[in-house]
Amino acid sequence: MSDTIRVLVIEDEAHIRMALEYNLQMDGFEVHLAENGRLGIEAVGRVRPDLVLCDWMMPEMNGVEVVREVSV
Repeated sequence: MSDTIRVLVIEDEAHIRMALEYNLQMDGFEVHLAENGRLGIEAVGRVRPDLVLCDWMMPEMNGVEVVREVSV
């Protein structure tokens, strides 16, 4: 069993997504990325993250909709 914390970043803007990935990895986190809410929801089931960082304003599906979907 790994003690590494898995973080899922759901962010539509590539430069922000990559900056978060870099900084989290530098701090020792295992980072997984999704570029939109739909892919983020799929990744939650696949990755089983310990923490999800989700953008609030995204096209197609916003952060509130993602949280509602994942919480069910």
